[in-house]
Amino acid sequence: MESSVKILEDYGLDGLDVDYEYPQNDEQATGYVHLLKEMREALDRHAESKGRGCAFLLTVRLCVSPRLRVPLTSRFLPID
Repeated sequence: MESSVKILEDYGLDGLDVDYEYPQNDEQATGYVHLLKEMREALDRHAESKGRGCAFLLTVRLCVSPRLRVPLTSRFLPID
């Protein structure tokens, strides 16, 4: 996660986008959810360290399927 936050900071980005549409099995789908959770937490910690009013986006492109635990991801990703 540190390298992702460093890239964000080095290039002055306002967030990160993750594109992993097709997990092949339950283990990959669960790992994806854990990755997104860790990324959201890292971005929130970085925003907090920068001060009041700072926030970073985390966007994803995903294929909704029974394998991908979307209800879990919705806790740390706003779903529109």
